[in-house]
Amino acid sequence: MKLKWIMSLSGFALAVFALSTMLIPVSESHIAVVSQFGKIVEVRKESGLLVKLPEPLQVVTLLDKRQQLLPLDSMEFITRDGRNVVADSFILWRISDAQKFLRSVRNVDVANVRLRDLALSEIGSALGSSPLSALINTQASDAALTALFTQIKDSSSQKAMEAFGITISAIYPSRLSLPQPLIADVYKRMSAERSRIAQQLRAEGQEEAAKIKADTEYEVRRKQAEAYRDSQILQGEAEAEASRIYASVYESHPEFYQYLRSLQSYEKILNEKTRLVISTETPVFKYLWSAPENRDAQAQ
Repeated sequence: MKLKWIMSLSGFALAVFALSTMLIPVSESHIAVVSQFGKIVEVRKESGLLVKLPEPLQVVTLLDKRQQLLPLDSMEFITRDGRNVVADSFILWRISDAQKFLRSVRNVDVANVRLRDLALSEIGSALGSSPLSALINTQASDAALTALFTQIKDSSSQKAMEAFGITISAIYPSRLSLPQPLIADVYKRMSAERSRIAQQLRAEGQEEAAKIKADTEYEVRRKQAEAYRDSQILQGEAEAEASRIYASVYESHPEFYQYLRSLQSYEKILNEKTRLVISTETPVFKYLWSAPENRDAQAQ
């Protein structure tokens, strides 16, 4: 009786165990892979209750299908122009092909190791094809860096899918910097470059100022020459007009003309302090004693 009770209890326990291994709940965040004697017979991606044969006839492996975050080790790389740069980055990845994933890496820990090696190799290759100036310290480098790591992600994701059944959603650089010993050298070169640019701008400014000064002096001289030419023309015209008037006066009133010219001569040779002792019979005093006779009076 006791043996029968023990056998019944054992049978019940075995049935419960078998039933528990036959009914597997699958959540929305997991993929269920059913294997029978080492061969995958079913991949269940939908959530719900999975019914299978009891173990060890069929074994279920649950794989997390959510995005996985993998930080990459800080590594030093060499750029195209031979400069060292330190890159810190991380990967976002997920399982796309459960069968290939189980056959190649089997679990997340091994997958992380393989993905780390793959991504660091791709990052090193990409940074090695770019100059340092395209990666650091400029606004333009942000777009260039984003494009570069997008290229790294695409290349890595294709290889990861083919080898491990993994899709890489993104590879992001969290920090990109220079090795500490090189920072001072870079600052020195940047300072020298800024000084060179400043000197060049000053030289260009001085050259432009000299050009403006020369143009201004030329324009002043040109204006002065034009003004002198115009004044000479006006003076010549005035003298010609004066000569014409004198000639007209001489023709119509010769004695008055002689009188006027004599007065002009007196004005030039005499002033308030001039003292001359000469005879009154001198021709120069002719008109001081008698004015020219009026033509009308003579006519009368």
